[in-house]
Amino acid sequence: MNIHYYISRLNKSLTATVIVSVLIITGIVTGTNPQLSLQTGELVFSNAVLAQSFSDNDLRNYARAVLEIEAIRQPAISQIESIVGRGKAAKLACHQPNTINRLPDNARNIALNYCNTSAQIVSKYGLTNEKFNQITRAVQRDANLRQKVQGFMR
Repeated sequence: MNIHYYISRLNKSLTATVIVSVLIITGIVTGTNPQLSLQTGELVFSNAVLAQSFSDNDLRNYARAVLEIEAIRQPAISQIESIVGRGKAAKLACHQPNTINRLPDNARNIALNYCNTSAQIVSKYGLTNEKFNQITRAVQRDANLRQKVQGFMR
């Protein structure tokens, strides 16, 4: 056996490792499930995400937090809209600073106060912002989970 044979095998192993690493990183970053079929050579990206389960306590606390946040959200949106115009505050997202930074100073202060108070409410109910957002995304995707949260809201 010559050295070229071993180098060729090493290159194939490195290539496979790089491909697998890229697929894993892509899945993590995009929230998709990339699959490579070796039989067909086909690369498929699906949105099948690992199922997340949330305890009833988490969902109950999420529902409480949502209700309390909604009570401060409506007045904040109204105040901001009185400054920037109707419909423009609907795009406000606390986790996207650019939606807040583009507001005039007085409206930005209202938005920041709303976002800070919302974060305090989430924390008060024993949730992190990340967990709150995970539940929000799951509730948007899953009708059964949405019904369960709505039940806790009643």
